[in-house]
Amino acid sequence: MIGMKAEKLRLTLLKDRLGISRLEKTIPTPVRAEKKGFCSIRRATEELSIVCPQKI
Repeated sequence: MIGMKAEKLRLTLLKDRLGISRLEKTIPTPVRAEKKGFCSIRRATEELSIVCPQKI
């Protein structure tokens, strides 16, 4: 990192256990993944990735 300024990264510890799913790019987003607390849904050209609480 010569010539670059390092930035501090702030992390927050969540209480929930999270699950990570990597799905086919063509399937629709599961509705249940959109309804409960923290959830990250990302669609890329090659996959659909979902991070959400395991208890869903």
